[in-house]
Amino acid sequence: MKDGCVGMGMLDEIPAIKTGEVKITEPTKLFCYTDGLVELVGDEGISMDTSDIRKSITNPQRIDENIHQIISEQKILEDNQAIFDDISIIGMEFYP
Repeated sequence: MKDGCVGMGMLDEIPAIKTGEVKITEPTKLFCYTDGLVELVGDEGISMDTSDIRKSITNPQRIDENIHQIISEQKILEDNQAIFDDISIIGMEFYP
């Protein structure tokens, strides 16, 4: 990396970023996560996939409540031996 900077992920350089605008017409949630979340295998040997994540956030609860529920259900803060990669989650809510 240039100038001694350390980056996240597997890319040395970020590819071109396209910018744009989206008009929010109803309450909307933005949920970002690293691949460690979907690589996590639960007690039943089943990993969480994007459809599970979608189900976890498409409800009237606030995004912080959704995140706390995922962390609790996946036992992310409980010395979970199934965690072998970092897990980062960021959530935001937008209102028109």
